[in-house]
Amino acid sequence: MILINKQKRRKVEESKKRRRKRISKDVSQPKDSASKLIKNKNKLLTKKLNLLMMKFKNRLERLRKLQGKSQNLKGQNIEKIKEIKERFNLKEGRGFT
Repeated sequence: MILINKQKRRKVEESKKRRRKRISKDVSQPKDSASKLIKNKNKLLTKKLNLLMMKFKNRLERLRKLQGKSQNLKGQNIEKIKEIKERFNLKEGRGFT
């Protein structure tokens, strides 16, 4: 009798205990991942554009430096400018201009 009563009490006590609630995830997560992909692509594009702009600025500065030096080296500067333009055109796939 005593054992049976103890077992019943335990069962009742266990049923009264609170159980942990599981956190349910929303189904709307695929939309979030799509927006994250778009944001990441935009970030990559802006980085690439910034790099291209920096390269372009460097080339312009180089050309300005070559053109702005003393006039005694004018022929050399013209040749250097032509070389730089040709390299740039070849890299861009434009050919010779």
